[in-house]
Amino acid sequence: MALDFVWWCAECEEEVDSPEEHSQTYPSHTYIEKMRWTGDIITPIVPEVVQEAIEEEVVTLSGSVAYFSKVSEDDELPGYLEDKIKGIKNVTVLKPKLFDEELLIVQYLINEAESGTEPHELIDNADEPLNLPIEYAGNVEYYMINSCIGLRWSRNEDIGGAYYPIEKTKIYNYLNKSRKAVWEVKCHIYKAGRDSIVVFLGGGSSRDIFSIRCNSDGYLLFYLNGESYGEININHGWKGRFIVHSVFDSEQEDVKNRFKVYINGVRVFFHKSGEISINTEIIFEEGNYIGIGNNEPGDRFSFDGEIYYVALYTELSEDQIQVQANRLLYNDNISPTIAVPYVGNELIVSSSDYHYIDDDRLQSTTSTSFMERLILPIIVPIGRLYRISWNFIWSFSNTSYDARFEIRLNDDKVIQSYRIEPKDKGNDQRIPLCGFKTIFLEQGEHALRLNMCSSRNGQSVKVYSAVLEAHIT
Repeated sequence: MALDFVWWCAECEEEVDSPEEHSQTYPSHTYIEKMRWTGDIITPIVPEVVQEAIEEEVVTLSGSVAYFSKVSEDDELPGYLEDKIKGIKNVTVLKPKLFDEELLIVQYLINEAESGTEPHELIDNADEPLNLPIEYAGNVEYYMINSCIGLRWSRNEDIGGAYYPIEKTKIYNYLNKSRKAVWEVKCHIYKAGRDSIVVFLGGGSSRDIFSIRCNSDGYLLFYLNGESYGEININHGWKGRFIVHSVFDSEQEDVKNRFKVYINGVRVFFHKSGEISINTEIIFEEGNYIGIGNNEPGDRFSFDGEIYYVALYTELSEDQIQVQANRLLYNDNISPTIAVPYVGNELIVSSSDYHYIDDDRLQSTTSTSFMERLILPIIVPIGRLYRISWNFIWSFSNTSYDARFEIRLNDDKVIQSYRIEPKDKGNDQRIPLCGFKTIFLEQGEHALRLNMCSSRNGQSVKVYSAVLEAHIT
């Protein structure tokens, strides 16, 4: 992450290396010196102190790069993690989200404690919070593994969970008689009972209004208004954490699109399915609950495993689902109050055997410290050999210094590094670079990264597009 000054072309609406060179092609264009912040796509664009202090002008965003209006030559540029950033005045920061906040009903990050049974409720991070009291029974407790915090049930078909009656709550107000709804869950299922609960809307007579269940045969089951409308076999997912989106939209013309399921951002078609009539509505009843890990107090429908994150929306697009799944695989402690750039041109594919990300944004850096260009989360259900490959297009306009790149696995292993000096100058370079290696990946979660930097401060390295891929050999 870094802050520095760059030239910005007002007409092209992009960063340029040199106004003198750029004006040879575009003699009538104007140039503005701006302050640039470059950082991780998961990280807030600016600290909260800046968001509170600013008022008028708009920040320009390009991918995970934010450009601020420069105030004077005397402005200081402290590091991103300082308490404040001096020299930013009269600037309004755009706060793009992974989703429109108006679509979000509830969001439970489930990170109130790293272990134990101390917190009394799950905190809702959405507007008008609906916190859920926790019933610590049946060996329910907070649990952390690899910095991922959640609630753990150590036995299936037992009591315990988090619940609340939904009558007169925002869930009832948003979803009663609605034709659309989306569950978003990150979980890890070791063993399920005959009819275990993941997330639940319903109750009274145990009628599932809009729910996700799992069973001992390795299936996720999806319910609407008391009926099961589909099931998918996710035996490959039992060995690790996964993201599931259950998407109900009865306004779709094609009956196959009225109930859809995504695992890790990829649509999965039902093994068995029913047909939902067009314009079917969610109908709540008196005595209905929201339940996480069980359906209502005292019932025995738990599974053996963990739930790390839960959210409920009025709707989400497929692009938003793909981006959310990628973020949640990497970090499930994302708050809706954090500004995160929505990357609409990122193609993400993930399954138990194959992981792929393709990003065609232009990104650049003039720093000599590595910045992250692209990250591919990899979930390995069983340790085995994987082929890791990469492909990206780069440029560097100075023949006296080097562009530097590295392919890094997690934080501790550099798979491949490059230090390359271009053969000619100019802004029209487009140089491909690719490679692959076969390595053993242990069971668990991994992160494959493409990092980039310059060997000389102030000299701009650019990557125009990048691909990371991992698959079983």
